[in-house]
Amino acid sequence: MSNENVKVYETSIVPKGEVMVPARNHEMVATSLQIEVVHILVFFIILFAIFAGLWKSAVKAEKDEENRANSTGLNHK
Repeated sequence: MSNENVKVYETSIVPKGEVMVPARNHEMVATSLQIEVVHILVFFIILFAIFAGLWKSAVKAEKDEENRANSTGLNHK
């Protein structure tokens, strides 16, 4: 691949005649498969947290309703 046909535009980021270099080492680069796996795990963790919270509040509401029925004497079990 030749750099002869590459057009270089002047920018305010790189002074004229200078070359951009990375700020840090890029030895640790995640593959696309690793990124996908992390996204899927995060998705399931968030989904689990949402449904666990809903389940917990539903159980609490059910117990509160049962306690209210027991305290008024309307529960004929």
